[in-house]
Amino acid sequence: MGPAPQRDLLAELSNAVAAYLNTMAASADCLEQTYPDVGGVYRQRIQRLRARVAYQATREAISDSVQTLGAELKDFASVTNRVLTQRSVELSRGILGFDEIIEDHNRRQQVFAERLRDLAEELQNTGSAIHAAALRGLVGDVNSEAASVVSRMREKMFQLDQRLAGTTSIDPTTGLINRRELERQIQVHTLHGSTFTLLLFELSGPYMSDQVLKLAGARLIATFRHREWTARWSENDLAVLFMGTPELAQARAAEAVSVIDGKYTLENGETVIISARARMLQPELVAN
Repeated sequence: MGPAPQRDLLAELSNAVAAYLNTMAASADCLEQTYPDVGGVYRQRIQRLRARVAYQATREAISDSVQTLGAELKDFASVTNRVLTQRSVELSRGILGFDEIIEDHNRRQQVFAERLRDLAEELQNTGSAIHAAALRGLVGDVNSEAASVVSRMREKMFQLDQRLAGTTSIDPTTGLINRRELERQIQVHTLHGSTFTLLLFELSGPYMSDQVLKLAGARLIATFRHREWTARWSENDLAVLFMGTPELAQARAAEAVSVIDGKYTLENGETVIISARARMLQPELVAN
């Protein structure tokens, strides 16, 4: 057997350093391409870091650069997340404002419809039964079409708001939005100046399973309006962003407790008894 070939350690080290420098350059380019508004600054910082290592690739310089690079990547992720969240909040505020316009239009539509019904009644009393009937039919058609349009617009806005939140906003167990997304919605409504109350529903029982939480969440959603958000708050707690004053919220919370408190039938036919209680949370204490 011949002698083992000698390794060129210096060449291997040189190749490793070159690969590391290429990785740094690729990382810097990726940050800028991922989100140019933020990544451009980090690309320049990483490029400067790369230049220092390329100039003097000592063990200490490489070790320090690894830690610095990790910190830069972590900071980029944090800043990008904060910027994207803020932009989604601003867009959601716009959606919320548009929803208020729709609500106002719907109220005006109802007022106008009521006036036309009064006019139809006057026509009926003056002997113009045919014209009165025609006017009532027209009012019915207009109301039906308006309700359809409003419903479609609300659905589109809801879909848009969910797209802004992203898939990471959904709790996989219940299908409800998670606490992080509810906190984003709280921020949106706070900035918009909306009147709202945060309700917390605490569930307890001898058998608290994922299925029970999902069923309870479905009951809770059915209890409140489309404008109100129902979320998974913690392990066995659900929360609702209620659009109204604390006085009204307290009454609605009592109604909701009567709906979610009680017997649940599971998929295997087994029944369990769950108790629920509600309390109000101050929005400024949410983070706690």
